[in-house]
Amino acid sequence: MHWIYIVLIFAPVVMGEIHFGACPSIEDSIVSLPSLEAYMGRWYSIEMMPAVWDRGFSCVFAEYTLVSGENGTYVNVNNTGYKDGHYVYALASAVQNYPPLAAFTVTFDNSLVTPDSGPNYFVLTLDPSVYAVSYDCDPLLGTVGAENSFLFSRKPTLSPDIVESIKANLTAIGIDVSKFQITDQTNCS
Repeated sequence: MHWIYIVLIFAPVVMGEIHFGACPSIEDSIVSLPSLEAYMGRWYSIEMMPAVWDRGFSCVFAEYTLVSGENGTYVNVNNTGYKDGHYVYALASAVQNYPPLAAFTVTFDNSLVTPDSGPNYFVLTLDPSVYAVSYDCDPLLGTVGAENSFLFSRKPTLSPDIVESIKANLTAIGIDVSKFQITDQTNCS
């Protein structure tokens, strides 16, 4: 029985926010992304449902670059944020598992967490020139999950009307948007 408490205590540290109840069914909400090029470039975090490694950062952005190599095409990921007086980054690679669905397996360099065999990053809302929302919820014990989500924008700010509309759509599919935290994008250079 004690192992259940250990999982509940450490899951948000490893994966993200704790979600009680079954993870939301998002399969019908994953957007189509027929051209990876449209998703490439810089995305600023407007709000996030952070994992422990995301907490306390400001000026957070992700830079996606398309790479073609001997193992095929993949996305080079550079997640960057400002904390304790300097910028910190996390590098990863992402593979689009089921084109054109925006479902990716993201593997971080030097990570202690190994991704499952399937996708662990899903784009649920997308206007490639304005905003995107990523989401994942990993079931831990059947009725408990660890979730992680980002609301991104092509600019460091996003209209409050758009943010509220996106959150209403996420709420409609069962995502608890009250867990989102605003990312400070002021005084970034």
